[in-house]
Amino acid sequence: MVMIIMSVLAAVAVPQLQKQSIRAKETQLRRDLNPVRTGIDRFHSDWRSGDISQTGSGVSRNGYPTDWDSLTDGVTVTTGGGPRRYLRDVPDNPFATDPEEPWLLLGHTDPADAKGWNGIGIFDLRVNTDRVALDGSNISDW
Repeated sequence: MVMIIMSVLAAVAVPQLQKQSIRAKETQLRRDLNPVRTGIDRFHSDWRSGDISQTGSGVSRNGYPTDWDSLTDGVTVTTGGGPRRYLRDVPDNPFATDPEEPWLLLGHTDPADAKGWNGIGIFDLRVNTDRVALDGSNISDW
């Protein structure tokens, strides 16, 4: 009898624990996407205003960062001084299956449904997954 009760409790508890783990990853992903996208937008805004070089190292021809280092290590400001940084670090992708490619990057001229980055400038990033979130949306669309 005790074994039956334990089995029923386990059958109910395990799916709830799995949902809790997925919910935590989704929350972390939402929390991490915002500052990265804000950093990219600030970088581009500074490029448009002339605060950073229009043709400097780490800046694409469209005014977006050419790589993560441009955001984390910074780029030289036109008024002199040290580098301007836009991110402290690149957050981990909680849904990454391949540590070599944790994010799907998009360039300014890439179509919205692109599965690969054109390599020109980081315009946006997405999770490279076919997972559906607990709310029914596609995580790759966030």
